[in-house]
Amino acid sequence: MQKWIMIVLAVVLGVCLWLPGSAEAKGKKDSCRKSDMKLALTGQGDSDGDGVSDCREARYLQTDLQNPDTDDDGLTDGEDFGKSCDPKDDDTDDDGVPDGVDPTPVVTQKMVALLDALTCPTTEVLDPPTPAVPGSISALGTTAVLDMTTQFKGTSCADLATLFALGEGNLLVQVKILENVLGELNATSVALEQGCRRPDHHHRGWSGHPDQNDDDDDQGED
Repeated sequence: MQKWIMIVLAVVLGVCLWLPGSAEAKGKKDSCRKSDMKLALTGQGDSDGDGVSDCREARYLQTDLQNPDTDDDGLTDGEDFGKSCDPKDDDTDDDGVPDGVDPTPVVTQKMVALLDALTCPTTEVLDPPTPAVPGSISALGTTAVLDMTTQFKGTSCADLATLFALGEGNLLVQVKILENVLGELNATSVALEQGCRRPDHHHRGWSGHPDQNDDDDDQGED
């Protein structure tokens, strides 16, 4: 019984965090709460025995009520949520290894941390033909490869490298990471979240750009 309760709680929590279109995300009443509770307490209301109530599968997830493993990845739909995997995608991290046999089926896909090191990839030279050389980005002890397909949002790799080289403060970056079949980490996108002039400064303007109004530093902060 305790196992059922843990699986159902994992599913409900996973739905709230993973599905942007869920009832919770829209602020609407979750019509499957009672069904989830019934399943947790009695084990009833789950036709395929995957740990997800029939109500939730039909109304919110659109997973197969008669198939405990909708995406055929070797994990039941409930186990998918327990591991933060997508129950309708057999390879959540797109590394070529099915979630059921992947030791890291959801390698950190989005990391927000202070930038530790950055080397930009070189562009390909056509005359004479020279292949592009990948760079790398490090944050929070994790290093990922940067190549010509990596997207830089709100900045460029060169601009970010310049800010980092100035050494005037901490740069908070958001990095989306993908693991390939060899276990290598590749950055698919990088965005500058915030830059501070120096660690001992309280200004929240981006490094190299003066704050428009120091009195507004704390406005808009969560």
